[in-house]
Amino acid sequence: MSILRELKEKGLDESQICNFIHAIKSFLDKEDYKTFKNLFNSYPHPTFQDVENYNKNSKKKVILKGIDYGGIDDKICGIINNLTSKTDPEEVYRRLIPYLNIVLKYEEEEQKHTHKGAIYFNIGQNLLKLGKFEEGLLFMHRGLKEDHMKHIGRDNFPRVWSYQIVILDKKLKHPLIRHIIDFISNEFLKGKYGYDDFYNNFLNKPSTVSNYDINWLDHVSFFNYFIIRLERHFNLPEDLYDSILGELIKCNLIGDLCLLIESVCKLKLGISGVYSSIYNKLHKYYSWNKNFITQKEFDDVNLPNTLKKIFKNSYNGSSEPLENSFYLSWGLRNQIHHYINSIGIIRENFKTIIKKQMDFFLDFVINT
Repeated sequence: MSILRELKEKGLDESQICNFIHAIKSFLDKEDYKTFKNLFNSYPHPTFQDVENYNKNSKKKVILKGIDYGGIDDKICGIINNLTSKTDPEEVYRRLIPYLNIVLKYEEEEQKHTHKGAIYFNIGQNLLKLGKFEEGLLFMHRGLKEDHMKHIGRDNFPRVWSYQIVILDKKLKHPLIRHIIDFISNEFLKGKYGYDDFYNNFLNKPSTVSNYDINWLDHVSFFNYFIIRLERHFNLPEDLYDSILGELIKCNLIGDLCLLIESVCKLKLGISGVYSSIYNKLHKYYSWNKNFITQKEFDDVNLPNTLKKIFKNSYNGSSEPLENSFYLSWGLRNQIHHYINSIGIIRENFKTIIKKQMDFFLDFVINT
């Protein structure tokens, strides 16, 4: 398809097409910021106010009637950076980061929004190729917000490659996804549930929960960020972590899981407040006895004995495994980042703590 026909199909009239062709030729010749700004000003863009309206209510899409400005923005990105599937991943990063900075400068000066989906997507997928999974996920997630801003369709999110990466869709057959799925299945889903149960009831929900789509995707992305780091540290030699740095790494992972559990509970139960508020809802749902924990039992001097009780499902008068699992996250939530004396004890029990916490997390997201 010729670029003239493509621009016409994206909604530009003849005058706008002429201005666009002149502006892009001028930029490719001079490659300075003035000609770049002229190029992006040759066709309409939404305002920052449009983005602010979307941020307040994600149903207010950032679109322009009759003009696919996002498609044109992506086209410019492709023309200027001349990327192909064979372009070296490091080279993609070196080209696109400066380009992204120019685009952001333009937005700030002109107070206009441009569609940066192609930029974030290409940076993200090439970071994944380089094995930089956390950074790659960051760019993928940010790119999905760009797509969500202008996507109108049956699903809340377009079923694009980046969305499939974020929700760990096994049908994509991506090596990172396969590796993470195997880790989740082998370590945490044995026996009681299958991966499809977790995928259908949590990971794949953002496209179907109309009222909490962005919020839900944020929680899925938080889980992925957590699980990628957890897998990296989970099976390294234990001796490696016998230091203050090793203890901090493992404590931070447990702290993140405590936060994830707390936040997912609030999202699904539709409540605010602390862990005790969540427990007030859960004890009715799970038919638990209403027993509140004593925080001092999670102090460093009492923690070893408390952990033993929880691991044996005998803490606080409860023999219910999921209730003991929830007590564990509740008790550790405030302990992890307040008392350095506890982190050695937590490191020694790291895998058992994580697996116990995951028992509740998986049951809750699959069954509620």
